Amino acid sequence: MAGPQDERRKRHHRMIDILHDRTDVPEGQLQALKELMKADPAYQKPRDLVPLDDISIKTEYALKIQKRIQRYVPGAKDFRLNNVHLAVIWSAPLSTFGDGGTLSARATAVDLHKHLEALAPLVKHFLARWSDAAYTKYSASHPGMPGVPQTIHKATRGSTRESSAKALNKISEQFQQLGLEGSEEDEIEDEEDDIADTTFLFDDKRRNSSAVSACKKRDNNTCVLTGTSDPEVCHIIPFSWNSTQLNIKKTQFVFQASAVLMGAQWTDENSLLLANPDVPGGSDHVWNTICINPLLHKWWAQAFFGLKCLGIIDKDKNTSIVEVQFRWMPRSKKNPTAPCSLTENERKKMEEEIRAFTDGGSLPATPKHGKIGASRINLSCPLLSGHTFHIEMPPEDARRFKDMLDLQWACIVAAALSGAAEAPDLLPDHPGWGGHSGMG
Repeated sequence: MAGPQDERRKRHHRMIDILHDRTDVPEGQLQALKELMKADPAYQKPRDLVPLDDISIKTEYALKIQKRIQRYVPGAKDFRLNNVHLAVIWSAPLSTFGDGGTLSARATAVDLHKHLEALAPLVKHFLARWSDAAYTKYSASHPGMPGVPQTIHKATRGSTRESSAKALNKISEQFQQLGLEGSEEDEIEDEEDDIADTTFLFDDKRRNSSAVSACKKRDNNTCVLTGTSDPEVCHIIPFSWNSTQLNIKKTQFVFQASAVLMGAQWTDENSLLLANPDVPGGSDHVWNTICINPLLHKWWAQAFFGLKCLGIIDKDKNTSIVEVQFRWMPRSKKNPTAPCSLTENERKKMEEEIRAFTDGGSLPATPKHGKIGASRINLSCPLLSGHTFHIEMPPEDARRFKDMLDLQWACIVAAALSGAAEAPDLLPDHPGWGGHSGMG
């Protein structure tokens, strides 16, 4: 008796026979079919977007956290976890809730509240910019938050070398501490030569052209995902996070929440790169960039897909290989800031939605107008969830590259599951938007 595989094989044979019987099929189409049949892209079956085995215990933690905040935080008796909170809690590693974790039972209710209130603004900060005007207005009425720079230090041509030297010495010292100096594309000496010939704005970081060139060289000037030429060099964590002193202040205001997603050690180490007023453009380096074609870049910014780092392989002492998995994302219609139900029935319903998306092949979402998708031009096959890609780079870059991908992945998963990807404008720009922040 023929099984499902035999039936599928027969069906495919019939389809190929019909195609060859046609007289109007372009030769290019037949060649593409031949390439598709020979294609063997690297692939790893996608796992559920959040570990479903841990959902029950994490939901229990969530209920306990909500009760503690309602009971012990002044002005927060009506506090409710929203869909962004729940998506992040389900995504976070269990260590987040253990001893020493950001959401552990040892943390004070006030600290728990501060971290949770910053989660939705952090996701918003990743997806969309907090306008300078709105930030300036808000910070003026909240003296306890990172303020607006009072002066802009612009160096004229006559004072360029002196101001540049001081700034570069400070950058050099901090980057030496982080072990980030020494790569060919980011030599401090090269930057000093460039700065000596132009006006240097320490408070307004222009994009690092050497990082753009280095990214194109590393990725062979092709889209990593599709193999098409002339890609855009895309930042993994937005360039706007630290491109100006004002943007750094915005990032500082929400960056504490990254400890929930990534852990305290990750946040401590990367705050020097992503939210450091002494180093504008601290993440504008090749390890925070990747070559992607313009259309996919646009969809990535809208969280239609995410890039998951599967690990780092040491090829030799000078080269590491970062394995990256492509994943299309679901598109939830939820209001991201609406209070979520933590009942067992609602939890099971959400579990089934996540499981069904994975079991269904993690297909691309269908926006309001038309469809989305992409093809791998060198293989004549569609870009699918689970396709993996190897990117070679120096070991010191690989660790930072992974750090950037990890935060990107966490923010995009939270946005996709909570409804924030579909409606980022519903997210608040800052903690305390609901009037129960307890932040003063």
